[in-house]
Amino acid sequence: LEELDTGGCPNLVSPLPAVKDLVRLRNLNFYGCEALRELPELDGLSSLQTLNLAKCRSLISLPELNGLEALRTLSLRSCTSLTSLPASLCSLTSLHTLDLSFLLWLLVRM
Repeated sequence: LEELDTGGCPNLVSPLPAVKDLVRLRNLNFYGCEALRELPELDGLSSLQTLNLAKCRSLISLPELNGLEALRTLSLRSCTSLTSLPASLCSLTSLHTLDLSFLLWLLVRM
C-alpha cells in the first residue's frame, strides 16, 4: 500500500496502530478528520513523503517523527488543539514544506 487516504472521516479518533507497519506507504492523509486526537508511532514509515493532518482540530500531540527520512511535506494547518511540536521535527532533513498556518499559539511562542 502506497497511499492511505482517510481524509474527511469526522468520527475517526485514532488510526489503527498497524499504520506504522505499512513500510511502502508514501502518502498518508487525515485531512479534516476533526475528531482525530492522536497518531500511533510512525517510525516504521521510512518511505513516507507526505503527511497531511490539516484541519485535524482535535489533535493534541504528535508522536516523535524519527525514521521519516523521506518526509517532504508535513501539513499541520488549522490543528488548533496542537500544543507543541516534537523535537524530532528538526531532524527531518528531507522536509521541504511545513505548513503551520492558523496555529496561533505558535505565533505567541516565537
